[in-house]
Amino acid sequence: MSDHSFTAQRLRELVQELTVSSGALSIIERSCDTKKKQGTLKKFTAESLHKEWINHVLAYRNDKKDFEFAQQNPDASFMRYATTRMENPNEPCPRIQDRALTRYGVDFVAMMHQTIWPCEQAYIWLYRNSTDDEVAAITHLFRVYVDTKPVCPLFEGFLEYLNGKDATTSLLASDPAYRLDPRAIYDLPGPREEWEPRAIAFGRVFFKKALAGMKKGSVRSLAEKARANYRNDMRTVESAAMLAYLDRYSLLNRFSTITFALLQEKMSTNELDARHSAFLQAVERGEIETSQAGCDSDFQMFARKLGDRQLAKPIAPSEAARIRSEINDLPSYWLDNLPETLKEHDGSVSRVFSNWRSDILSGQRETPRNFTLDYFAFLVERKI
Repeated sequence: MSDHSFTAQRLRELVQELTVSSGALSIIERSCDTKKKQGTLKKFTAESLHKEWINHVLAYRNDKKDFEFAQQNPDASFMRYATTRMENPNEPCPRIQDRALTRYGVDFVAMMHQTIWPCEQAYIWLYRNSTDDEVAAITHLFRVYVDTKPVCPLFEGFLEYLNGKDATTSLLASDPAYRLDPRAIYDLPGPREEWEPRAIAFGRVFFKKALAGMKKGSVRSLAEKARANYRNDMRTVESAAMLAYLDRYSLLNRFSTITFALLQEKMSTNELDARHSAFLQAVERGEIETSQAGCDSDFQMFARKLGDRQLAKPIAPSEAARIRSEINDLPSYWLDNLPETLKEHDGSVSRVFSNWRSDILSGQRETPRNFTLDYFAFLVERKI
């Protein structure tokens, strides 16, 4: 009998040796709470992670190095395990993955873990928008489970389901459904109603009791929730993509918006900057749906709706003096670092720069918060 024989007495002794301090538990609990507030993690608590860690240590008790580390420094071992699990919340725990390797072999489990599981989760995300109430309801149950519970039973169940369907490694490898990168699946325009992912068929089995206990109206209600969540997520994704585009294609690259603000609206650059920031915030909140082709016209419409309302806060005299001092002290290399758009409009010409600076310092031009934007406006004004 080995030193780590799994008798009831030995089990009690081992658990006692793996006592974690209240301080370590509190640190992990705070991390869990922070992630819950951020909306990134709902399924773990310090207590659930502690139980999982004990099962992990006991399962690998014959691994002398890790087991002795856990015995000698349980706080460090637990915190390392818990942190890793929180960083990869939708992955099955190592103990379950190893058990799957023993049952199904390396090739099958590797394909499941690296390809099939990520693809099926992406299909579940996409198929929330299915017109079939049962399919959409299953995706809702699947997503709620993944968001709120450890995925180990789901992962093991899906493996068992595939194995029972005689889904061999070669068969799965040749399936076009798994040739797409998961990121490409998220970008698909919508579900193919004539085809359904394997995770949906598995869901009918895994959630059989839950579905059997539902009335038709309840299934429809879950389906409507799934579709609504999908639409909300799509708006968030589209807004994020648009904001990333607007960040790259900033006001300094959008000549038509600058001229619109200066000529038609008689807007100061401070007001333009404030209104554009408000526009970006509205896009981020999903209040404005725009596109790369229409972002200028959408902003112009947004700005016009504000009418005479001023978003730019007045600059206090002390702040204005500080800004003018900064402009007066701008080094010569400031011109070298200007965007190419400004250089194309003679922005790198020292005489032009001096004229802009003189107008501000003499009070002929409003003190700007955004130096580069105001300089661009100055360059535009010279040519219109």
